[in-house]
Amino acid sequence: MEVFTGLDQIDRDKQVRERITGNIALLCHSASIDRKIRFAPEIFQEHFGDRLKALFGPQHGIISDLQDNMIESDHSFHPHYKLPVYSLYSETRSPTAKMLEGIDTLVVDLQDVGTRIYTYIYTMTLAMKVCAELGIKVVVLDRPNPINAET
Repeated sequence: MEVFTGLDQIDRDKQVRERITGNIALLCHSASIDRKIRFAPEIFQEHFGDRLKALFGPQHGIISDLQDNMIESDHSFHPHYKLPVYSLYSETRSPTAKMLEGIDTLVVDLQDVGTRIYTYIYTMTLAMKVCAELGIKVVVLDRPNPINAET
């Protein structure tokens, strides 16, 4: 059986892309890659162009270069994608209204390890709560659970 992740579906299916409307923010990390090993922001810029307005990173950052445990990370600007990168493991664990200003859809692509102690599920939950309060649509891209490979 061939498995296509949500990110793969974004790349291959125009109808899926059409569900992602308006200005977009992407919550991702280094495992946010497709079957061709392309990073999610690259795919989003290819298909959505300048509608991709911001990146959000969980604990360890969007490229997992911040490995110290329990060390908060700063917000930054990504020089290649030319986008602001907001850390959700900083002075805040939730995106603020200012960070989400002008955003219509937040897309979440976080591969987790399938354990309750991992912070990614909580980062997604907190982001979803703020988006619900602000009327921002959230799209969660599915990924198989790496523990037993079930979706």
